[in-house]
Amino acid sequence: MDKKTTINDKKNIVLVIQFRGQRFSGWQRQKNAQTVQETLENGIEQLTGQHLITNGCSRTDAGVHARLMVTSLHGPNLPLSAYCLGLNPWLPHDVKVINTALAPEGFSARFSTTGKTYCYRVLNAPVAMPMLSINAWTTYQYLNVEKMSEAGALLHGEHDFSSFRAAADKSPHSIRYIKEIRITRRGRIVEIWVTGNAFLTNMVRIIAGTLVSVGLGKHQPSWVKDVLDARDRTMAGQTLPANGLTLESVYYAPEDLKPLKFLFDDPFLKPVAEVIWKRRHKIKI
Repeated sequence: MDKKTTINDKKNIVLVIQFRGQRFSGWQRQKNAQTVQETLENGIEQLTGQHLITNGCSRTDAGVHARLMVTSLHGPNLPLSAYCLGLNPWLPHDVKVINTALAPEGFSARFSTTGKTYCYRVLNAPVAMPMLSINAWTTYQYLNVEKMSEAGALLHGEHDFSSFRAAADKSPHSIRYIKEIRITRRGRIVEIWVTGNAFLTNMVRIIAGTLVSVGLGKHQPSWVKDVLDARDRTMAGQTLPANGLTLESVYYAPEDLKPLKFLFDDPFLKPVAEVIWKRRHKIKI
């Protein structure tokens, strides 16, 4: 692309990206580690000739994947296809832009979100299975999905999730809202789906570890309520490894998504129009 043809006025651009997190130290740029944000911004600089800052909808942990993550930036007024099909050749095989849109100035990929869905995958098999363990943590002992589902239901609603918060978390409070925890078994993979308004550091991985303890028969489902009420991290289960966790969906209010004109009008390649809990940021158009 001829960089001399770049239009000087900046537009609010939304990028929908997908990445495999194995070799990255999470989303957010760091001084001495490779991150998804840095990789994306380096690719954008190659495309536009400008160093532009992106704002992601979530600060994923090191090793966590994303089927669909939303980020926004103020960039040159290029065709939407340039920020997807034109940008992808400048990105590595494990980070790609799968959709893009032009957004109103008030739209923020981070602050306009109303919720997210994560899925933690557990390979539940009697032997190691390399083809299935790429994006899953493995346990060889059988998991009781019914008891896990019963336990997960006790976490629905708005609560203080201090027991499910990493010591390194810097959030001002631990109050979060969980709309749904759904446990499914797909062949040898047990999936723990968690939808909420926002999440503390390692929160989903600690929830998954706690539910796995129930599934293994170490605790009864009612124990999870005791863990929640204790507001004590030492009461909960282990923090499961990051490779099993994937950010699956991101939610925005319908009226905020409606003005966005996406390059690909495919529901699988777009965020979801739904308010999971309370609006974090009302857009001024």
